[in-house]
Amino acid sequence: MKKFILNNLWWIVLIVAVLMLIVHSIPGIKLNIDNTSIILLIVIFLSPFVSALKKIKLGEFEAEIDPEEIRKIQNDYKEALPDTEVPPPKELEIESTIKNIVDLVDTDHIVALAKLRIELEKILNKIFRLTQTSKTINKNLPLGKIIQILNNQELLPKNISGPIREVIAICNRAIHGEDIREKDAKAIVDIGTSILDNLFWHSRMNLFEPIEKFDISNNEIDLYSNARYKVTTIVPVLDEPYKNIRILTQEGLDELLDGYNEIAEFIIEVIRLED
Repeated sequence: MKKFILNNLWWIVLIVAVLMLIVHSIPGIKLNIDNTSIILLIVIFLSPFVSALKKIKLGEFEAEIDPEEIRKIQNDYKEALPDTEVPPPKELEIESTIKNIVDLVDTDHIVALAKLRIELEKILNKIFRLTQTSKTINKNLPLGKIIQILNNQELLPKNISGPIREVIAICNRAIHGEDIREKDAKAIVDIGTSILDNLFWHSRMNLFEPIEKFDISNNEIDLYSNARYKVTTIVPVLDEPYKNIRILTQEGLDELLDGYNEIAEFIIEVIRLED
């Protein structure tokens, strides 16, 4: 009930003011400049400014995340948006993750913000693990410190660390009970999922650059694409770890690597077999 009153306060004030004006204007009622008239004038005067209130507290309820904060984050992210075009994803996990977050907004925007926050933390931690040496990785580092390290090492898209922090801060506040309008939650989800997508492609395109490149002929392409490969992997079972050896075509390699990060097994060698 308190939340309903706060969200519709402007309309309530307007209706009350109109009713007071009608009653005060009924024929036969002598018009006097009394306390009622003064209150009516003050209410009418102040009603346009009610929507500008930023914080109202009734009992234990406190409203609301300021829409201006959302607009600021939108502007910050537009300025930080990388100029490089991102290739369209091809049925990748990131695509389904983003779709799930966007779909959640219509059913429970707080849960959507919570999932967005989790996914941002996951991808930032992944970039951190992949780019830091095992000696420097501290599993207890807070997320803010991880963002700072990655930004200082220029391992994030330029100027994006600010919007990342702001989106995560809004998500944290909403998760911990601060009210946010569904419209503003959707705006944060739009920004946050765009950040997710950019971080994914940035890590793919910039963090795994080859150390050498060679020109090859079309005949070599045919040779490699039609070849068979001996693939050796390790399964690190706790008590009895073991190796697997597979003979695969290029198509078989593609199938093996599809979703490979979800399998408790890792590749240690790939050798092309001579015909």
